[in-house]
Amino acid sequence: GNDPTPEFTIHSSEKGDITFGGGCSSTDNTTNGGNKDVTLSALASGGAYTCPISVTDKAGNTGSLSSPLHFVLDLEAPYVESVNPPDNAPNIALDKSITVTFSEALNPATVTVNTSGTDCDNGTISVSSDGFGSCLKMSGNPTSSDNIRFTVTLSDNMSEKTTYQIRIKTEISDSVGNALGANPSSPSWLASETGAYKTANGFTTKDKTAPQISIHSLSTLTNDNTTSVTFETNEAGRLTLSGPCNSPDHDTDIPKDNKTLTFGELADGIYSCTISVKDSAGLTGSENINFKIDTRAPVLTGITPVPITTNDNS
Repeated sequence: GNDPTPEFTIHSSEKGDITFGGGCSSTDNTTNGGNKDVTLSALASGGAYTCPISVTDKAGNTGSLSSPLHFVLDLEAPYVESVNPPDNAPNIALDKSITVTFSEALNPATVTVNTSGTDCDNGTISVSSDGFGSCLKMSGNPTSSDNIRFTVTLSDNMSEKTTYQIRIKTEISDSVGNALGANPSSPSWLASETGAYKTANGFTTKDKTAPQISIHSLSTLTNDNTTSVTFETNEAGRLTLSGPCNSPDHDTDIPKDNKTLTFGELADGIYSCTISVKDSAGLTGSENINFKIDTRAPVLTGITPVPITTNDNS
């Protein structure tokens, strides 16, 4: 158990003084015979105890228990050893289950999750992307084969490119009732708050959507041999150009924002080029552009006089 002052009952056929050994003691050390409820003085530390007990009567005769008192005092609080996905992990699958591993076997009845709605008050293990204002719904109770490593499964997929934290409440306890405590190694990935521990930064889910490119400014007919285009990408990434268009910005990293490209000099003609941005997840978004360069002025080859007809004879 986890009570440092355990209680037990002894039976003596006579009155006498009770003697304890093996690190056990009690301020209540006399018996009037018959059954006697005894509470041990507080034990200093947890561990296995073997305590001989004897009763000495008024004549000095001593009788002992045939077997010493054996018990284990567990004062160690369980703690979180690891979580999966680990803190700061990137590119986590949207359907990834959550696993929490503890330092010892727990009372499984204390390991619960939210299985209805998004209320973070429900459940002792929760997952949130907004600082635990709301929490993900789980498909069912945590599962474990050893009551040490517990796995929870999401009811729906997580959102992409989103950071989630895992929180474990101190309402969780081990098999003898010791409440969840701090990890003695104080890992940087595990933060504490009132009544709970949580991952310090969280894990981030995978990017499943390619960058989107929007063309803002392009002259589809121009007399400029060094034409330009302004576009916007909703993600940072690696810019590449394909087709006859070329630019010093080809194969460079660009931020999420508007970007103006000025192409190298092109001869007159009709052009089709592709602007592509590859994000950190390896997803590529592309947009085609088409334009015509015409720098040739109209050519006048001659003037044909137009006869003037009049009825004025003067």
